[in-house]
Amino acid sequence: MYGLRALYTNNVGGTNLRRNYISRYADKKGLNTSGKDNIIGNTAIATLELWEVLQVVERKQGYHLTNPPALNISPLDIAISTRICPGKPEHLFPDESVTCSNAVDSNTIDLRDVEAANSTVEAVMLGLAMAINCSSLARIWRTPTCGRFKLLARLLVLSCCGVVVTIQKHNLKRNIRWAADWSTFPFENTTLQQFWEEATYGFNETIYVYALNYKPLNVATESRMNLLSGQCHTFKPQTQTTESGVDVGYALTLRRGGNDNDDNDVGETNSCNNGWMVYIHSANEVWMENASHAKVQAESLCVDQHQELYVRLNVDEFNILDNQRAKRCVPDPNYSLTQCENTCHWSQLAEKYGCSAPFMPGIDYQHCSNGSNMRLLVRDFMNKRWNDSQCVCPSPCNNVFYRPYVVNRRAVDSQYSQVYIFFSSHLLINVREHYAYDWSLFIADLGGSLGFLLGLSVIGLINLLERLVETALSFSERRQYLGSRVDDMRVAVISSKSQAHTTQKSSPPRPDIHTKFEHRHT
Repeated sequence: MYGLRALYTNNVGGTNLRRNYISRYADKKGLNTSGKDNIIGNTAIATLELWEVLQVVERKQGYHLTNPPALNISPLDIAISTRICPGKPEHLFPDESVTCSNAVDSNTIDLRDVEAANSTVEAVMLGLAMAINCSSLARIWRTPTCGRFKLLARLLVLSCCGVVVTIQKHNLKRNIRWAADWSTFPFENTTLQQFWEEATYGFNETIYVYALNYKPLNVATESRMNLLSGQCHTFKPQTQTTESGVDVGYALTLRRGGNDNDDNDVGETNSCNNGWMVYIHSANEVWMENASHAKVQAESLCVDQHQELYVRLNVDEFNILDNQRAKRCVPDPNYSLTQCENTCHWSQLAEKYGCSAPFMPGIDYQHCSNGSNMRLLVRDFMNKRWNDSQCVCPSPCNNVFYRPYVVNRRAVDSQYSQVYIFFSSHLLINVREHYAYDWSLFIADLGGSLGFLLGLSVIGLINLLERLVETALSFSERRQYLGSRVDDMRVAVISSKSQAHTTQKSSPPRPDIHTKFEHRHT
């Protein structure tokens, strides 16, 4: 990831964003800027401290001032026109023998002499510099150095001052994080997409060589815009790495875009002012500058200029079970928690103001075309003014966390920086979530409980069945026995009643007994 090239002169996101925007602009306009050319002379400087710089440019390169600067002069009162010597190379500090035969007297040159050259006039109009950005650098110009070191120091001063041209062109100040600065953005002349493309480092300007397991085809690249960090270039693997060691893995060669590769930065490893920030995260996630890195687990590395960095990776894998009712996680391996949250947040801002921005990809809204909406959009974006309760973004079920360790960092005498990222071994830590109580445990506990409470077992169950069968047979036999006895008693009773009835008919009545009975009764 590399930051904006010409938005600020201070450090944002671990990246020094100095950029000689004039050189890039001149390339687009067809101006001659080959080799060591520098058309910083097209930048108007309204400070007395840089007057010595301008005098050298005028004397060596043919730039001329319409008026000498005074203490009370304004930036609009100074302009620098350029004269191109046809057929001769133009360097910022050419050899004394290189002269122009058609040189024009400096007292007679002003902007009217170059009106025919529209590109040059446009470059001059873009060159209304803000003196406060370059006044401190003028002290470097007065540093008592000699020879080639003095030339490098002066070139550094001019390159640093050139950054204000982009700011002047887009009416922005040193830091676009402040929402109020967007009120003066010239939406009538340029779009936000054009601004971000001009002010950020593209893929080819940042990445020189890349490969995975010796093959560039094993890597898919993706670039995204960010508000403060410029373009972020992501490498996604297209194959599985089956080996470990420094000889396999990612190999990246980085370079600084533009003409600001300073030789005096060699060996500086304590900051990323002139380098890159490298973030290592899972392949399904994306890096966003306003995302919650506690969820994404994106580990960062600082790669400075003229460095060679060897990074060893240890892997921790976490697998979470999906609960269909609670929706705890998403089992899709391509699901991105960061993308889900950012899309939800950005959609809320886009619906609120009716527009989006280049640092909000995937939102079906046009980019903002006026300063009021852009100012409010940036304000809410920086302050994270959105409603998280409206975003339903569960965590992924499978999470892979990479723990990088810098095993070697050394300075190299090269204009490029190299990064090697590899696995240390084939071992990884896998933490897998599983159910603590499943159906098999439930059945086992149920059988144990029944055996404990009822005293049941296979033998006991057989004995119980035998007892039940014996009881049923005994009950059946007893019932049959009782049935036969009842039949015998019934026959005996019937027979007895018949005999009694016959005796009663043949015997005469016994009055004495009857009389006695009646007497007792009365």
